[in-house]
Amino acid sequence: MRFLGLLLLNLLLFISVLSSAELKVQSFDGVDWSKVSATETKVVGYEKPLKVQVAVDGERLYVRVRIPQKEPNLKHRPWVLKDEKFVVGKQLEDSLALRFSQKDKKVQDLWFWGVNRTQWGFADDGFFMDEKYSPDVGKGPWKLNLNLDTLHQNRNRYLSQEASASRADVKVSTKYLNGEWRLVFSRLLNTGNDDDLNLMSEFSLSLSKDLNSPQSEALSISVSELRK
Repeated sequence: MRFLGLLLLNLLLFISVLSSAELKVQSFDGVDWSKVSATETKVVGYEKPLKVQVAVDGERLYVRVRIPQKEPNLKHRPWVLKDEKFVVGKQLEDSLALRFSQKDKKVQDLWFWGVNRTQWGFADDGFFMDEKYSPDVGKGPWKLNLNLDTLHQNRNRYLSQEASASRADVKVSTKYLNGEWRLVFSRLLNTGNDDDLNLMSEFSLSLSKDLNSPQSEALSISVSELRK
């Protein structure tokens, strides 16, 4: 009975860790997420909690986020023909901002995913700036579609361009399946760039629906524990 009691206690402790604000980084093979623990995080703007997993494969950090969403919103402020003129529409894309921070560090990282603007395989970490975040160097993976001659064929307000320099650090894969977005972000733990955080040890991660929405409760993440 004592053994069963201890086993139950350990199980309860394990469950409490997974549901708390602490999320241990785990090693995986870059494909199979079934053995990586997940935590649910409430993000303002989404009806249901998001499921977050963090893992390391070699020298790369991976962050998997699943967003329950009944219907995908694929366009962001597309061009709309109104009174024989093109104007900016009101439709908003599904989006997510990952915010990384470290104690006593001025540099902070923000990885932005927008299903319209970052559909070409890179998250953007360089077009948003405030008192905490400064843009990374280089070109982002998207540009505005301002060619009036082609708007009749392409109402998309955003077109792809080749990401460069530090703004090409963060890759993201996107899939909508069974009523949820499945996102996987990846970046080198240490890019060697001055405008990126070195994520080889401890950091905090919070999420928001877009760049101006309230942030979720921060997840405390330790990579160094994995290295022990």
